[in-house]
Amino acid sequence: MSIVLTEIRGEQKLARREFKQATVKIGRDPVRNNLAFERTRWPMVSRLHAEIRSEGGHWYLTDAGSRHGTLLNGQPISAATEIQSGAIIQLGRNGPIISVELIDDAPAPAPTFSGTFVDDEAARHRVFRSQGRNIRPYHANLQTRPQHPLLHRSRSQRRF
Repeated sequence: MSIVLTEIRGEQKLARREFKQATVKIGRDPVRNNLAFERTRWPMVSRLHAEIRSEGGHWYLTDAGSRHGTLLNGQPISAATEIQSGAIIQLGRNGPIISVELIDDAPAPAPTFSGTFVDDEAARHRVFRSQGRNIRPYHANLQTRPQHPLLHRSRSQRRF
């Protein structure tokens, strides 16, 4: 799932940003927030002003205890409130305006891995126990390169 937010000033649309994470934090602290506003231009915006969170396929806006409040479509919110595409978020009565341009409801695709990805712990238990060996953990790492010296040592050269 993703959400696209656009800052609006007057009739002009400014920065447009897409967020793919489940929580988008909004405020003036650029370290803590995903979307940050300058204190000199927007003094009514709190350090952590509001959050947009994805839960159960829906997006919710929550005020984070800001001094000037958060408005959704011109109405102040006091609890988590569902938002839709086209919604207008304002941080305080005279604060910045953010338009919710797009909400993509499609879940993010599951990550895919190449055939060389191996879970060492699972491989250690499955491969070496099935061969009836009791091998110390540091000898059980699987190698993806067949030319590795540990894989080509004769039985007399192995140190277990």
